[in-house]
Amino acid sequence: MQHRLFRGLAFCLLFLTTAVLFSQKMVPRPPSAVLERFRLFRFFTMENGLSNNTVLSIAQDDDGFLWFGTLDGLNRFDGQNFTAFYHRADGKGLPTNKISSLQALSGHRLLIGTTEGLTVMDTRQLTFEKITLPARPDFGKNDGTVY
Repeated sequence: MQHRLFRGLAFCLLFLTTAVLFSQKMVPRPPSAVLERFRLFRFFTMENGLSNNTVLSIAQDDDGFLWFGTLDGLNRFDGQNFTAFYHRADGKGLPTNKISSLQALSGHRLLIGTTEGLTVMDTRQLTFEKITLPARPDFGKNDGTVY
């Protein structure tokens, strides 16, 4: 008898809880309310001066400039405008325009990873210095095996 009473009370409690939860009207947020949550963010594209819309890396230097590494160049943003830096045939610029990674270093320097190697940029003098890495050790015959 007590077991049936307990089951009946449990069923009533479950029914009432479910009824209360599902009786509340679900109000979808209008798109403007969703966009309001992102009001602190600014979106930049090529229309704003970015050299390419595909940004692969972002860093901030000692002076507060934001640096964007893209598929087509390095971009410095001063809060208003973009300045783009590209590969130069004379060897005084980037080794390639595809920037894969950025790391701000002390002393107003920016480490730039590209598909053609590493470069360090002096962010005040706007000069580039290619980093020569040691040759890869020979692991034997070149048969496509990855070690």
